[in-house]
Amino acid sequence: MLYITINSRSVKKAMIAVAVIAFATMLLCMWALAAQTSHETPVSDGDISAADTEDVPTFKVISPTELSAAESGVTRGETDEPAVPAHVSLYPFTISRSVSLPLENAVISSPFGFRDHPINGKYSFHSGLDLAAPEGTDIRAMLDGVVVTAKYASDYGNYAVIDHGEFQTLYAHCLTLNVSAGQQVSAGQKIAEVGSTGRATGSHLHVEFRCNGQRYDPAVVLGDSYS
Repeated sequence: MLYITINSRSVKKAMIAVAVIAFATMLLCMWALAAQTSHETPVSDGDISAADTEDVPTFKVISPTELSAAESGVTRGETDEPAVPAHVSLYPFTISRSVSLPLENAVISSPFGFRDHPINGKYSFHSGLDLAAPEGTDIRAMLDGVVVTAKYASDYGNYAVIDHGEFQTLYAHCLTLNVSAGQQVSAGQKIAEVGSTGRATGSHLHVEFRCNGQRYDPAVVLGDSYS
């Protein structure tokens, strides 16, 4: 039988030698890696190198209201502009029926869209079209319909709303009203006279087109009839 005697001191020396060799190898590898990366351009946190930007696409986030504005052709202004109110739509509103002009002679004093309010000075959305005309000028229904509202309100003054089936038209700041709720009217029929009742700074007609709770730009329907 063969007996092998192992000296504990020899074992310890061998283990130390192995550890030294491993440590030296690790240092050698670290030095080689540092030498390789020292020639690359450092990129700070949050930055993109010039070479990387060639493959990075640029995106513009468009909100639903900005998208509708772009499709309708309405200019929205700067990015810090307030959001379009929920009751307003910037999509073009068109109808297949011919429309009678509400006023024979008038000029646009305030278009549909954002503006500095003439009374309180606040930058807000004007949800209708203002047509300036002399006081007492006849206001005519734009289409056949049924009057659903004919009364006074603190903001609209004397105003009338006519239901045309699929949508409604509103006529506000009237001097007098010549119709009443429930009355059938025809296109071109006199329904009121131009005034400045309610919150108004001058004699004019405020017109609105309403459909499913949304206000649309009347100028799209009236075309170039007024300037």
